[in-house]
Amino acid sequence: MVLGFCDLNDDVIQIIIGRVKHYSYLALLKRTCKANYNSVSRLSIARLMLSYRLSLFSPRTFCININCADDTKAVFDKHYRNGYDSYVHIKQFALKHTTALINEQKYKFNTHYCSECLKKFVLVGDLRNVKHNYDYIDEVNITYARCKYILI
Repeated sequence: MVLGFCDLNDDVIQIIIGRVKHYSYLALLKRTCKANYNSVSRLSIARLMLSYRLSLFSPRTFCININCADDTKAVFDKHYRNGYDSYVHIKQFALKHTTALINEQKYKFNTHYCSECLKKFVLVGDLRNVKHNYDYIDEVNITYARCKYILI
């Protein structure tokens, strides 16, 4: 007597589905038989697809913001120049793999932005209740202060 893949117990199939780590293999496993089609959800395939795409981070040398030099010039003149009059502001280096300290908690992520563009355009935006820490150029350190009233 020959047993096929679809003849396996549900427990064994669930263990196999839990071990598959690539979205294309999981999609192929879903198509093998009707029992597997109902066992593998679209969400699990989408989750594996997203984790695969996030692992394909390609680091850039400079900040991805086209106007980086113009957008960050005032901050660098005020906080990082250290009194040097010969400082020439250019497009900043991207952070690549970084750890951000947000509300005293550390978050690791990949980014194509420099620290100031990341704070200005991604993390802060139009929020007014944010305190910046300008200790180091390559550091992202912000605090979202709790505000009692939201002003629109």
